[in-house]
Amino acid sequence: MSSSTTKKGVVEAKPITLTDLPISVIQHISSFIPPLDRFKLQATCRHTNFALSTWPDTSIEIRSEDYGFTDTVATSRMSFQFPMGKANKSSFHVKIITDPSGRCYRIRTTQERSSAKTLKSFLTKFSNLQELTIWDACLTSEFSTILSKFQSIKVLRLWNCSRYFEKKNQSQKLIRSLLSLPNLQSLLILDSTAPGSSAASCRAIFSKSLALKIQAPIENFQITGMTLPLKSLEVIAENLSPTVKRLSIGCTFGKESKRLQYLRALQQMTNVNDLDLPPFIFHLGELFVPDGVVQKLFTSLPLKALGFRHYNSSVLFRFIEYQLPIKVRVLRIFHNANRIPNFSSIGQEPLEAEKPEKKSSVSSRYSILSTSRSSIGSNENNNNNSSTTTTTTINGGGPRRDSIGTSTKAAAAEAINNPKQQQQPQHKSSNVSTLEMRRLTIFAIEEAKRRTQRLRRRAYANVDVVYTQESQAGQEVLGRMAEPMRSPHVYSRSAKREMRVIKGDLVRPIPLASLGYESDFEDGLED
Repeated sequence: MSSSTTKKGVVEAKPITLTDLPISVIQHISSFIPPLDRFKLQATCRHTNFALSTWPDTSIEIRSEDYGFTDTVATSRMSFQFPMGKANKSSFHVKIITDPSGRCYRIRTTQERSSAKTLKSFLTKFSNLQELTIWDACLTSEFSTILSKFQSIKVLRLWNCSRYFEKKNQSQKLIRSLLSLPNLQSLLILDSTAPGSSAASCRAIFSKSLALKIQAPIENFQITGMTLPLKSLEVIAENLSPTVKRLSIGCTFGKESKRLQYLRALQQMTNVNDLDLPPFIFHLGELFVPDGVVQKLFTSLPLKALGFRHYNSSVLFRFIEYQLPIKVRVLRIFHNANRIPNFSSIGQEPLEAEKPEKKSSVSSRYSILSTSRSSIGSNENNNNNSSTTTTTTINGGGPRRDSIGTSTKAAAAEAINNPKQQQQPQHKSSNVSTLEMRRLTIFAIEEAKRRTQRLRRRAYANVDVVYTQESQAGQEVLGRMAEPMRSPHVYSRSAKREMRVIKGDLVRPIPLASLGYESDFEDGLED
């Protein structure tokens, strides 16, 4: 504090004004003040006007609400329209986050045609911006010039902005300026809409021209809810292979006929340690062993985390036990709400499927019933004669259980004569031991929208399993997966007298004869 000495020797303190404070102190004080109060503080004097020309906030999030010409308000009795102008009016909601304290402030523009001009003048105050989040493609190409000046942005999030990537898009200039930011480290194109996971409703395309605009050293690259052509992926693999570590393309769509070219392009990204693959590139069918190109991809990349879609639980468990690379520590398994995998059976040998009994016709059933009734008397006589040598049977007859001594002798004899049969329990225990040594964590992500995200944690064979649901809050970490591959078969009876059965999410036809059906039963099914 400044002070002065009078004639009597009394020291008088002078009051400190805002002009005496350094610019850095004024900016630090402004971080504790809401945005509207900052404008009032800036208008006090010339010194504060210069000091608060730029704000210290590092993250902003922009949303909008459009008010078009045909806005309708419905009540319980009637509905009417507001007389609006032809030009749309919008109000922008801006969320400001100050780092490192994490204080959050919100500001909203008025519903005027000049709200875009107000927002542009407001954005000029963020000279040290680190993160930018845009919702619902609310900004147009008129913001491209000011956003291109934010050279310090490291994280770019685009939520539900698929309209930017459509062919007939009027904001091509804006998305090109955003993708060409030089210091981007995370490019997150996220989607929380319901049609975003459907290939039929996807009109957004991440084109090759947009991929060529990316020149920043991106480490975290996520694309959700759009088509990813092969040429675009080849450009991304060529430009981002030295830097990218997380690649999440699980909710992208492409041509399945070119999946081998997709896999070869992914092999160029030698630094990727976290990968999400869409179903058209990789999925497990009826065999737990993937093809050679997929195995080469898994062995060439330093993968520590992997995500794909769940189809069949038994195939999934055998893939984890035998084919999953030992370096993978985190698995993200996406599944339908009706197909929750039971991880309690992981590490156990699958039970042999019982052969279906052949179903006989009505006439054969009647003959069997008559013969069984005629043999009741003979069975009673035989039971009386053999009362001393009866054997216990379960469900129609089974071998007699020996005592402990005889069973151990028999087991020792079988071990000498049949050494191969003794290797099966060791093989089973080896599977459990490898899973215990791996310290694997599995996220079972249910594809069902819920208001609250529930977490259930279980442990099976020293494998941590976290059951969770797909949510907007966790999409940046867990990612999102596209819909199942559509089967070319029809869910109905065909001319070849086949029945369509579902195994996982894949459909395969099997003949009715293998199920034991005969002609009269088939006729009943057709009716």
